[in-house]
Amino acid sequence: LTLVDNPIIKFSDDYCTVSDGSGLSSVKYFYSDPEMLSAPKKDITMPECEVKFVLNTDTLSKIKRAASALGHGEISIKPSGGSIEISVVNNKNQTSNAFSIVVEGSYPELATFEYIMSVSNLKLINEGYEVAISSKLISNFKSLDSSIEYFIALEKTSTYGA
Repeated sequence: LTLVDNPIIKFSDDYCTVSDGSGLSSVKYFYSDPEMLSAPKKDITMPECEVKFVLNTDTLSKIKRAASALGHGEISIKPSGGSIEISVVNNKNQTSNAFSIVVEGSYPELATFEYIMSVSNLKLINEGYEVAISSKLISNFKSLDSSIEYFIALEKTSTYGA
């Protein structure tokens, strides 16, 4: 949707077209075969979350651009002086280049954590999100702009201590 200005969506039997309305630019997007899609077999019950923060559209965009520019596949989320530091990193190479941004957030006062998330799991609609993360290795992204909600698994290398 972000590829064109003021997107207009038209649905056909096998695809949808996203255009700018002037006919100057459009994207033809084919539907996936239903057999290729996966869905949870049971409802997801979000456990108690220790870490919460807001990820606005600008910050989300910067994180995605940094991951692409640096060629890194992981995001690290850890405490930073009462705030949350989100870094695009290569955890396999501690001397690799990294991008970091600090956002306001909340977590237990004495908590130490480093949550690791795969960049490939951040295929989100470009909106702002209220993010809640549990030490049970699951996160919840609730849109601030619509009713969209994502549950994203964390990597097993994530750590949490209180």
